[in-house]
Amino acid sequence: MDIVLLLKAAILGVVEGLTEFLPISSTGHLILAYDLLNFNDEKGQVLEIVIQFGAILALCWEYRAKIASVFGGLAQKAGSRATLHAQPRHRVHACRGAGAAVRECDQGALVRA
Repeated sequence: MDIVLLLKAAILGVVEGLTEFLPISSTGHLILAYDLLNFNDEKGQVLEIVIQFGAILALCWEYRAKIASVFGGLAQKAGSRATLHAQPRHRVHACRGAGAAVRECDQGALVRA
């Protein structure tokens, strides 16, 4: 295996790891790192997908209890007033999660444009 390829992958993994849980775009930083490392070929694109998928899996694992409670709250009868008032926290978490997903997508699209 090429040592330069391994070094680039390690650098990109560190960039993703350091920026994923910060309130900044880890995707944007990865795109900049790919450009700085001149790693825009097919191997780089595959690695980008793998890194992003790994980050998504890590977040899902970290927040698995909250995700389960959100989906559990959504599965309850939507028309019931008791459901709407009994689970307000879950709606907030769902909105925050959706907002974070949209923010990441928007920032990644802006950096790539």
